[in-house]
Amino acid sequence: MLTHSIRPLPLLAALATCLCVLGSPKEGFASGSPLGNCWACGLWLPAGVNLGAGIHPNYGTNFLIGGEVSVIDLRRNAQNHLPFGAYADFLRDQSVKTWRLSAGPELLIAPFVGMDAGLVVEMGAPTPRLGMRVRYFAASFLLTPYLGSDLLFTGENRWVMEAGVLLKYPILLAGG
Repeated sequence: MLTHSIRPLPLLAALATCLCVLGSPKEGFASGSPLGNCWACGLWLPAGVNLGAGIHPNYGTNFLIGGEVSVIDLRRNAQNHLPFGAYADFLRDQSVKTWRLSAGPELLIAPFVGMDAGLVVEMGAPTPRLGMRVRYFAASFLLTPYLGSDLLFTGENRWVMEAGVLLKYPILLAGG
């Protein structure tokens, strides 16, 4: 007998979305496709929490926490391109006591696989530092694991490897 309630519906909905939309051929996004009424097609705004670890060559491994918001285009009229979007995030790096802000484009390059790249501004050091970030992620609506690297252009401790998970809730901005 179960002593607590298990609610698998949101997880199953996210998995079905990934399988139906991201796993379908490019023609699946066209109107009149075999998918018919594609409930997952649309312009989405996933937003949520970023939890992870940063690996610094000089400081070891540390805890990262922050937030991220994305906009991703999964509309059916996007028939001539891969699903794409943009992201913006902020992360608190506990080992060096700084905040990193980042923004840039993201692209789904294969079913369930995406990448993003963007400019980074690190704040909290004596002077703000600029850099860049590249990340690969396992595409999902609710739970998105990622692995990436930041390179800051000035100062010491210029490189950091990041691994973590994004817990994001999708908000539909526009259908179809």
